[in-house]
Order: sequence, then C-alpha cells, then structure tokens
Amino acid sequence: MKICVYGLGAIGGWIALRFKATDHELSCVDRSDICAVLRRDGMKLTSDDSPLEVSLPITDCPADLGEQDLVIIAVRSMELAGITDSLQPLLGKDTAVVTLCEGIPWWYFYKHKHKYNPEDHWLDAVDPLGAIWAAIGPERALGCIAYPSINSTGPGIIQHQFGSRFLLGEPDGSKSKRSEQVQQAFLDAGLRSDVVSDIRSSLWLRIMASAAFSLVSVLTSKKPGDMFINYRLRREVVEIMNDIVAVAKSLGITPSMTPKELLDVSVLLGEHKTLMLQDLEGGRQLEIGALVTAVQELGRNTGAATDKLDTVAELAAEIGRSAGCYPKK
Repeated sequence: MKICVYGLGAIGGWIALRFKATDHELSCVDRSDICAVLRRDGMKLTSDDSPLEVSLPITDCPADLGEQDLVIIAVRSMELAGITDSLQPLLGKDTAVVTLCEGIPWWYFYKHKHKYNPEDHWLDAVDPLGAIWAAIGPERALGCIAYPSINSTGPGIIQHQFGSRFLLGEPDGSKSKRSEQVQQAFLDAGLRSDVVSDIRSSLWLRIMASAAFSLVSVLTSKKPGDMFINYRLRREVVEIMNDIVAVAKSLGITPSMTPKELLDVSVLLGEHKTLMLQDLEGGRQLEIGALVTAVQELGRNTGAATDKLDTVAELAAEIGRSAGCYPKK
C-alpha cells in the first residue's frame, strides 16, 4: 500500500517508524517547525535499551506525493480544519483516511443510525459548518482508536511508554475489504490491530477514560495511577464518566463497561501522564474541544445533563488560560 502519515508528533512519528520497517511505500508530511529538524536529524525513538534513529521520507508539500491508498492523520483535533486543503493531493476516490484525534471524530454521524442528523447539527467543537466533512469526505473515513501511550521529549524525539493496540471500524459497522487491508498493514508494522463491528461503542469507552483522567490530571497534576488509590479522586472520575455515559445513551450507545468497571481495567495502565497534562506542562494548547466540549454540546442538543463534566471542564479551562494553554473567553 501507499501509506502517508500526516503529522510527525509523538503518535504520528512512532507509527511512521513502524511502517518504515515494512514493505509498504511510506511517505510522511509535516508542515510544522520540526520538519527541518526531522530532515536533518531523522526521528529518534528513546524507549529501547539502544536508542533508534531513523531517517524518514518527509516533505512539507503533500502535492509532491500524489494519491495514497491510506492517509493516517496524526495532527491534533484543533489543527485538523487547517490542513484540509493541503490534504487534497493525497486523496483519491478509494483512499482510506484514518484520523488519530482525541474525542468525537469529525465523521461520527456518517451512517449513524440514531435520529441525530449531521446535516442539521454540526458540532461546533469539532467541525463548524461541516468544513472537514466536506473537504475529506466521510466515505473515506475509517474509524480508528489508538491506545499506545507515546510521549515527545523534544523535536523529533519520542518515547514509547506502553501499548501497540489499535481498533479499526467502518462507520456503518461492516467488515469491508479496505478495513481488512488497513488491518493487515498495521499488523505488518508490528501493531496489534483488530476490526470491530461497532467502533462507536469502543470510542465512547475511550472518551470516558480520556476525558475523565485528563481533566482531573490538569486540576491535580496527578497521574491516573494516583487517582486509582485516592478515594475522592476516584469518585470525581466516576462522576465525570457517568455524565459521559448519559450523553452516549442519548445517542443510542450503551458503553460495554460501567465507569467502575472501566476504572478497574484502566488501573493496568499504571504510571503515565495524560496527554493533556503533558500539554499543560509543555506549554501547548489543551485539547479540550473534541474530547470534552463536543460531549457537552451533544448533551445540550440531546437533553442529557452534564453538570459534573461542565464544572470540571471549566476549572481545567481556567487553569489552561492562566498558563497560556487555552484560548481566553
């Protein structure tokens, strides 16, 4: 397959390194300031006993690459709308697009069976007026949830903390030929990959954990492992998750685990910093929109109460504003 990884931050850089070792035709796009660093020094993986340095085929001009079989978008959710024009040369009629963003994905309501109508109800927190939907095309979207924990310790320097699991799924729940091809490509790269029939259900479990742990970590500077052993923090996490469950149910999704069951499973993740806490400490903008604000927006639109989520999200946003990591009101 012709595979392009767009965005070489932590997760994008790590995935690119894995695909570089396969027979697939890899190309990489990064239009940030680190592009020149990556061209000069390559990508460094520091998690192994012997640090790995790899030169990646990278460009800041997607038009040089042509149409791809698979495009893996690994930019942050608030950056996605700004790259849609540059994506166009990569997109052919049959190109599959995997978006590795936190939270509610831009394609969520494509072939959604619930009464919620995407043409009438675009999510302002994710895709105002459906601009991303129109530019990429929801028919190209292949759902994906990334579970690895990857940290960036400097430009082009990444650290793999744990995990190699990815879930893939068609928005309509079918097991398509392209989902199997993408799954095989991930397996070729040594990545654990499964195709599921209900990607949205798995997505809500991910949102429950990511939103709750991320918000509490910003408020407390605690790692998830510290939250598990603190009764009061555990209670806050469960209450946030309960609000997210209410929104999911309002959209016809009942997560396969209760908040307490999800906590019991998540304790295995151990001592790692959430991405949102890493962003706060690194002076980067907090990725609250698609992960939290979108859930609140859905709650308002469907009548699901999110009182605890609203309170904790506002406190986290204020901490972000004070640190210069979140837009001021």
